[in-house]
Amino acid sequence: MARQSGLYFKGRMGNIVGSTWKGIPYLRYMPDTINQSEATKQSSANMAQASRIGAAFRKSFAPLLPQTKGRAIQNRFTGAVKKWLQTKPFQQTLPSVTAPYLLGFEFNEASPVEARFRVTVSLEEKEKQSLQLQVNSFVPTQNIVAPAYTKTVNLKMAVAQCQVDSCAVTANYFHELSVDYNSDTVPAQFISLPFTAEEGNIVLMLLSLQYYTANGMVTDERWMPCGIVAAYVR
Repeated sequence: MARQSGLYFKGRMGNIVGSTWKGIPYLRYMPDTINQSEATKQSSANMAQASRIGAAFRKSFAPLLPQTKGRAIQNRFTGAVKKWLQTKPFQQTLPSVTAPYLLGFEFNEASPVEARFRVTVSLEEKEKQSLQLQVNSFVPTQNIVAPAYTKTVNLKMAVAQCQVDSCAVTANYFHELSVDYNSDTVPAQFISLPFTAEEGNIVLMLLSLQYYTANGMVTDERWMPCGIVAAYVR
């Protein structure tokens, strides 16, 4: 960077840029191209792909999400997708029911699903790549943490399958289970999904809990858990 004195040039002419910094005129040279390392290029490509995959899942899950337009939650989910892509999941032994950084992702950090719903939920492959959603049996008052005076809890589930190369959701499914908040055992749920697990895809299951008292649905953010509870990669 070179300083200017007297009359000075401000603007750009070719590769020369003139400007001021703290009232001091200066000149600097702008190269025609900026060389990026392969790692930087790959990171940029991963971020672009992660952004598209994240947007596709958020759009599919939108009916259940407590917040759909918050920039912070969008960036956090995109970051989780990018980290998952960096594990090179399709170079691993497939299929897999683990998806690091995505499995356990909370869309509402003020009310983690893991802390509110203490029941095992899974996605399993059956015959001919068909998928089955399974929720183990549970006792509401023992396995669900709820606010005072809760009468009913609605379990809303959304499953979406995304083709990673095209960054497009190719199938989705929604299911709702309403249970009275008491000490009666809710039997295990086995739900066959209306689509098969395809190669090069990731399937995510989102769970959202809605609590109801005699006054209606609880809208306190602390009691609006929503997160990814199951995954399947093929």
